[in-house]
Amino acid sequence: MTTPEPDVLDSSRAGRLMIRGGAIRSAGYVAGVLLALISAPLLVRHLGIVDFGRWVTITSLVFIVNGLTDLGLTTVGLREYSVRDAVGRAALIRDLVSVRLIATVIGAVVAVAFSGAVGYGETLVLGTAIASLSLVLNALQTAYSTPLHAELRLGWVTVVDLTRQVATVALIVVLVLAGAELLPFFAVPTLAALIALGMSIVLVRGEIPLLPTLHLRRAWSLVRETLPFAAATAIGVVYFRVEIILMSLIAPDDETGHFGVAFRVVEIASGIPWLLVSSAFPIMARAARDDESRLRYALGRLFDGSIIAGVVMALAFGFGAAFAVQVLGGEDPSVSALQVLGVALLATFLVATWAYALLSLARYRALLLSNAAALVLGIGLTFALVPDHGALGAAIAVTATEAALALMYGTALVRARPDLAPPLRILGPAALGVVVAVVPLVILDLPSVVEAALAPALFIGVLAVLRAVPTELVEAVKGR
Repeated sequence: MTTPEPDVLDSSRAGRLMIRGGAIRSAGYVAGVLLALISAPLLVRHLGIVDFGRWVTITSLVFIVNGLTDLGLTTVGLREYSVRDAVGRAALIRDLVSVRLIATVIGAVVAVAFSGAVGYGETLVLGTAIASLSLVLNALQTAYSTPLHAELRLGWVTVVDLTRQVATVALIVVLVLAGAELLPFFAVPTLAALIALGMSIVLVRGEIPLLPTLHLRRAWSLVRETLPFAAATAIGVVYFRVEIILMSLIAPDDETGHFGVAFRVVEIASGIPWLLVSSAFPIMARAARDDESRLRYALGRLFDGSIIAGVVMALAFGFGAAFAVQVLGGEDPSVSALQVLGVALLATFLVATWAYALLSLARYRALLLSNAAALVLGIGLTFALVPDHGALGAAIAVTATEAALALMYGTALVRARPDLAPPLRILGPAALGVVVAVVPLVILDLPSVVEAALAPALFIGVLAVLRAVPTELVEAVKGR
């Protein structure tokens, strides 16, 4: 009689698969960003700075609605899928699909109504309606890809995401070459989402039920459990993007466009922290249920990795902002805004790490209160800084809010579980690495693109000499 293979999340392979899967996802994401560099300059130059700002405004609005209608079910669904048996997993997928479909249809209607109510004009209202179709497609694709994440099949997750990006870039290039006006560009997210949905269905067909079955009592039980986290998620989606929406209402069109260029770059890059940490979330969820020492160890290593990766990205954006804005076809005000927003990426890594830690422990109330405070702070700083400082003021508001949220999450985690306090051993080497990376480059004043490459390399070099890079990461790289 053969012994059944252990669940991958309980096996010794889980950590290695998580590190390599996270690396693959990040590499795929970076490849997608590089592909976007093909379309973004074309889009900025084709539409002009004002229409590009309008495009970013509507896509940000749809993104906000997507987050609001998620109801926290994507993350909670992944946690539940990671701890349930086969029967429970099938029921979970049916409930996820049913609830998400209902919520996204309502959200799409609200998005269109909002764009009309604030006077965006006929083109932008119709564009909102077209882009909102992607909400339904994304809801289905996210639910169907839950097994891929939970079973650490992150290579296939990367393939789907990268294909979506390729489709997005190809569609934008085609529309630019065709001389299209603003409206057709709003169909791009919907068509790309349709392609990603088809691929996900092929990958999980036969593993999970694809047709929704609305079991009201069971679905309500799932929603009721996640309501505090859903509220926290909704606010979290809003606070990070509230500045671009408010700027469209209180700032001149050109300042909104300048901030839109910088914000678009960082918005894309901010996906990397969440990709990396979410790769570890199934392991964290299982460890929170079964093995506290494993959870403590995993969070400590994630904190070290977050500091290292966050500083690397902050340095790259700080020194490379001028080059990035030049490639995109932006103007000087976007450079200073992007440099400030680059610092926010360090905080985003910590936000992602501690958010998933709190979620693993079902600390929904802490997430909700922290996100609500961040939203209030973000709105207040936007009204205080944007009228006098325009795009730079909005960038400062975003960065300050993200840093404050990281502090609140970390404090909430330590108060709930003092044994999960982050190890601070990485801070000394990281500080020294920053000094070594920054001071020479400021003195030499090299081209922006050269500095953007050298600064992270110098920083990592210092950490390597001091042996401050996590051993798991080194071993995973060597093993590969």
